[in-house]
Amino acid sequence: AESGIGGLALGLAVTGFRPVMEIQFLGFVYEVFDEVAGQIARTRFRSGGTKPAPVTIRTPFGGGVHTPELHADNLEGILAQSPGLKVVI
Repeated sequence: AESGIGGLALGLAVTGFRPVMEIQFLGFVYEVFDEVAGQIARTRFRSGGTKPAPVTIRTPFGGGVHTPELHADNLEGILAQSPGLKVVI
């Protein structure tokens, strides 16, 4: 499901929309990481600036999430190292 959300967001973004993706927990970003870091974040560069992909990704994380096991992962460091992404906490 997360990969589908990422692909849909990219398609909408390159056609002029400004989609907001909502991933249920940051721990699920592994499931959509290729779309986010490999596609969405690099589309502007790969197209020579002709196809911007303005996508906002919203997801809860950390201790305040109150969910079991991996749903409280803090993976913002991984995302912050991906070229083309801006991480806001």
